[in-house]
Amino acid sequence: MDRTDPLMGKDGMERPGVGFTLWTIDGEFMHRYLAGFTGEEQKTILIQRRNMRTRILRRPGYHFVFPFHAGQKKIAYTKEMLEPYLPAYFHVHLESEFNQLEKWFGGVK
Repeated sequence: MDRTDPLMGKDGMERPGVGFTLWTIDGEFMHRYLAGFTGEEQKTILIQRRNMRTRILRRPGYHFVFPFHAGQKKIAYTKEMLEPYLPAYFHVHLESEFNQLEKWFGGVK
């Protein structure tokens, strides 16, 4: 399973997300990001990646984009369904979604 797997969902524009973009402290990425900021993190990173040597890390931890939102292929996730993919990064916006994950897997460590 990689970042394009339908289990992880995509954002509203059908992109797998940039949640695992990494850069070196002394590299050019942050300078280019700040100079070219569009007002949206995702769009800015996708634009900057075109002009830089990049690599998508396929398994730094699964990246679930809005896993509990309507329209995602697996909206009715259960704790048991998610456990095989841990450790994982869950992109949530609602406090109720965060509370659900905290209830299932414990607090932030």
